[in-house]
Amino acid sequence: MPITDKLSITAGGRYTDEKYTTPIFCRLPIPRNVFGIPNQGRQELKGSKFTYTGRIQYGHRSILLYAGVSTGFKGATLSNTNLLSPGVKPETITSFEGGAKIRLSPDARLNIGAFHYNYGNIHIAYTDSASGSNILGQRNRGQDHRRAI
Repeated sequence: MPITDKLSITAGGRYTDEKYTTPIFCRLPIPRNVFGIPNQGRQELKGSKFTYTGRIQYGHRSILLYAGVSTGFKGATLSNTNLLSPGVKPETITSFEGGAKIRLSPDARLNIGAFHYNYGNIHIAYTDSASGSNILGQRNRGQDHRRAI
């Protein structure tokens, strides 16, 4: 949305409400089914989150400056390949970015950008080397950060 002929802003939001359910595999009155796999029955995880984005840009003659912040959400999930995997909490991200686009001449441009990502509860799928099982886990020891310039 233009504020002036040189300055504009963009804003948006989204509400996500998710439910993830595994099918019922085998329901027997005993804790283990005939294959020795724990009888998990139906498992369900739910998650909801409001995410947003906001950006501002200023352009004058041969230079454009911009900055923005955005959030993202990936819902909780369960592993359908390993019933022993307890599932993972929702994954989140907050992204900050900014930069400049400069026209040096009609034939040359310079683009400069920087970003910083804050991840939370990153979903990780891996194979356990001891058992050979597929595991769905997450990194939730604080936040994981990514930066670039």
